Amino acid sequence: MEQAHPANSSFFCVDCSKIPKRKSAHFSAHGIPRAYVSEGLRRVLWLLLFVLCLCAFGYQAYLIILRFLRNDIIVGVEIRFEEIRFPAVTVCNINPYKNSLARQSSSIKNALESFEFAIDRSSGSEPKEKSERHKRSNDEPPVRPAHVYCRESEGHFSVDPEGDEQCVGFFSNK
Repeated sequence: MEQAHPANSSFFCVDCSKIPKRKSAHFSAHGIPRAYVSEGLRRVLWLLLFVLCLCAFGYQAYLIILRFLRNDIIVGVEIRFEEIRFPAVTVCNINPYKNSLARQSSSIKNALESFEFAIDRSSGSEPKEKSERHKRSNDEPPVRPAHVYCRESEGHFSVDPEGDEQCVGFFSNK
């Protein structure tokens, strides 16, 4: 019985003449086109250089895979314990919630007031009276409606006690 691929057959041999010449000239690996255009010893040197570079690439890839499979931990942690003043809490000012809306919840309001009281007590100062922010518009007197009779002339309304239209005007105590 004959072997399918005997050792002396040309099945395992790479025949460079079977590589199309136009593909070799435009191959993106730099050694192959150089070997294609060179002749004699230069061709052998270019092919040898290409094979050496290919082996170096394989060796580097092998080392990287080994390092990956070792599962090394390369993080160093250093913990320092220092004395800090009470409370060891940092309240971040960058948050998506408004303080006024958060204080509407009784549990959050109680927690924040307790926290503020503890800070005031630890610093030795008296607890401050809560100063609430208010809008500037709160300082202005309220505007109230006034029902009056008015008269229309040329698209404008004017107050007239004997007018035939009922109007609503707004006034303040200023």
